[in-house]
Amino acid sequence: MKTRQTLTRQLAGLVIGGVLLAACSTSNGHAVAACKQVRVAIATYKSAAELTGDARHERIAHAQVLLTRALGNAAAATSDDGTYNALQTTISESVRVGISHVIPSLEAQCTSILAKNPYAPNGS
Repeated sequence: MKTRQTLTRQLAGLVIGGVLLAACSTSNGHAVAACKQVRVAIATYKSAAELTGDARHERIAHAQVLLTRALGNAAAATSDDGTYNALQTTISESVRVGISHVIPSLEAQCTSILAKNPYAPNGS
């Protein structure tokens, strides 16, 4: 009887632990997804430096579109965990001030967010 109770407690502990881990990983998962989108947008923006004229302007505009698409994941992360509000706000502000003005902030925020993900090799 005692063995059965011990086994039941251990099983309950595993289930509760799994639920807690799943709950904790949701917001971070959205934040990580947003940061991956942010990195693509920044790389696209930086690649515009080697272009001129209309091609350069089109690439910058495309980078802004890519960054704006990250807003959905950033908002979902913020909804789950308010600590990601700065990421959502910075992405949102890029529409008003332009991607070039928010790149340093986004790089710093995403470096921190990706470093918190133990499953991301080298923070990527």
